[in-house]
Amino acid sequence: MVNVLLPEGVTFNLGGNASYAPATDELTLTPNARDQSGAALSITRIDLRQNFNISFDIFLGNNDVDGADGVGFVLHNSPDGVNAIGAGGSGLAFAGIQDGLAIEFDTWQNPSNKIISGGDDIANDHTGFIDTDGSFGSTPLDLGNIEDGQWHSVQVSWDASTQTLSYTFDGQQAGVLNSNISTQYLGGSELAYFGFTASNGGSTTEQKVRVTSIDASFESDPTEPGPIVPNGSGFSTELIASGLNQPISFAVAPDGRIFVTEKAGLIKIVENGQVVSTFLDINEEVNSARDRGLLAIALDPNFEQNGHVYLQYTVELDPSNPDAEIKESTAGGRLIRITADSSNPNVADLSSRVVIQDCVKASEAILRNRITRTTMPKKRRKLFVLVKPKAS
Repeated sequence: MVNVLLPEGVTFNLGGNASYAPATDELTLTPNARDQSGAALSITRIDLRQNFNISFDIFLGNNDVDGADGVGFVLHNSPDGVNAIGAGGSGLAFAGIQDGLAIEFDTWQNPSNKIISGGDDIANDHTGFIDTDGSFGSTPLDLGNIEDGQWHSVQVSWDASTQTLSYTFDGQQAGVLNSNISTQYLGGSELAYFGFTASNGGSTTEQKVRVTSIDASFESDPTEPGPIVPNGSGFSTELIASGLNQPISFAVAPDGRIFVTEKAGLIKIVENGQVVSTFLDINEEVNSARDRGLLAIALDPNFEQNGHVYLQYTVELDPSNPDAEIKESTAGGRLIRITADSSNPNVADLSSRVVIQDCVKASEAILRNRITRTTMPKKRRKLFVLVKPKAS
């Protein structure tokens, strides 16, 4: 089992021939070789009682004539869990996964005896909803040629109140499914693994996925298995708190409260295992695309007396285009200090905010910073900012 933690804060298990390149944040599901199948599945299930939005880019090679077979976005509740992987070739590595629903991006016209489910394939590259272990398949939507050597953007959205699963392809509406997917396709569970699969057979191409944003709630049942601990390591895992959305870093106050940063720009306070308040919400000024976000927190050595909190985050420089990924103009780095409210230490005093450092030149933007403080005597303690310039 190979687990990788993506910059979006979600860990995926890689199966089959899948691999991950940290430098580019790319999941290669199949290399350009015969009879390859790969899967990248979340190790924690998504909560379908809440809305979600998942954005990613797909790359399907540049061989329109002989390239195959395609990529799938999958939700499932197979007993195989994170190790689930379906049939190769025309099965796109999701065919046969128990209790699953997929969105296919199919680049090969298969004969009727090789159709996963639903009606006949069409000649052009196409997309649609597929029941991974049933007969349902939506009418294929013609995408033309998507084996063009380019990355193509996809956004998958779930509206829990209307029970609507929808998705866009390159910014255009591509599919809408109005259904209680939990009971219809996912074995009755309101929790589901999600991820990506791909395969090829005799015709080949390299097929990759690049996750750009995950806005979702995840299961928080303490009876579920925790992170994998190597045998004989001497470590164990313990659930401290649930109800957090993509927590990135934390700092512990002298009184035991835990200040937790969420990627999107919120700081939550955890006390006695419960989230008791939102200390600060700066979501509108945080760019949280890919590996960006509210990245680090440190409490002042004299926090009990002065209530100072230091934060490092990727600042949004173009509010009209939030969370954009264009390096040249949309994001910079910012270090601020804010102080807890004297009358309510569980919330920040917004008027106390001080910008300590700004870096608005994108080529020097501090996008992967971490801040920490030393264990020197209090009078000599300093705040250290670790900088990785030219981050993506």
